[in-house]
Amino acid sequence: MIRIGTRSSPLALIQASLVRDALALAHPHKRIELIPFTTRGDQTTKSLHDIGGKALFTKELQDALLTNTIDAAVHSLKDVELHDFPLALGAYLPREAPNDVLITRKNYSTPASLARDARVHDQAPEILTDGSSDYAVRKLTELVGTLGTCSPRRASQAKLAWPNITIADLRGNVGTRLQHVVDGKIDATILAAAGLIRLGLAGDVFAEKYPTLQQTILPIETFIPAAGQGVIAVECRPNDAALFAPISDADTAYCAQLERQFSKHLGGCCRTALGAHVRFLGDGSTSNVTKEIEVLSFFEGRTLTRTFSVGADYSEEIRIMAKALKE
Repeated sequence: MIRIGTRSSPLALIQASLVRDALALAHPHKRIELIPFTTRGDQTTKSLHDIGGKALFTKELQDALLTNTIDAAVHSLKDVELHDFPLALGAYLPREAPNDVLITRKNYSTPASLARDARVHDQAPEILTDGSSDYAVRKLTELVGTLGTCSPRRASQAKLAWPNITIADLRGNVGTRLQHVVDGKIDATILAAAGLIRLGLAGDVFAEKYPTLQQTILPIETFIPAAGQGVIAVECRPNDAALFAPISDADTAYCAQLERQFSKHLGGCCRTALGAHVRFLGDGSTSNVTKEIEVLSFFEGRTLTRTFSVGADYSEEIRIMAKALKE
């Protein structure tokens, strides 16, 4: 039997189910059980910056791994901080759209400066739409009012895009954050596209459930995602890693590991306004060594982008990029 630990939030359970289904195909003769946990991060409304950071969403699951209570823990990779536990990331599911999405009421708008080159990880932007035929990105004028987020990265990037907004600390699951906008407690929030898609809140479904709201896809070039955003990771004991290797996507693992390496060089933590995203250019992949990757990075208001050849050893270049952003 394979025991999979997961947070008990609606999104976490969906993500754990995706891992379970992939494992069922890879190991058809094994019984697979989901074991929900309520983490300390799920129990508090206090700012994570002051009480332990994103590790509060993973610690109970990691402790269960260390005590052999479960065999795997399913995480949103962007929530997995670098740690010294004797554990391994055994699998990375294929990445979902890494973009951020701005949520506003329909009488609010976004600036034209964000309308250039909005992409959702090589997918058509229509995967997130309110039903408008010309939706891709709204070319309107200005965003004012209060934007709710608990992410220093999103707050920093939003203030650069919309200097007139006010940032309010906002925590909670996707439904809670959306309801705050519906109720007018805040004017806008920013959510991960991957979470909305996995929850089925894309396209017409979103429009039907939240008729007063609109979604605007934010371009990666302006809103550089958190390291690992859009990736579901499976954490396990090192000796069990081979069990989960068959469900791991090589291209996703390649990019996500580089993003985490970059974050490590910058000393990323829950207080840091830090983004790192790696993507293949053209039709590149880890199996095509003639192709290139693009590394996009954001640190405390500064951005830096570099292009490297796939397969090259550029750990030193990553370190130099991180150093340049700090200076």
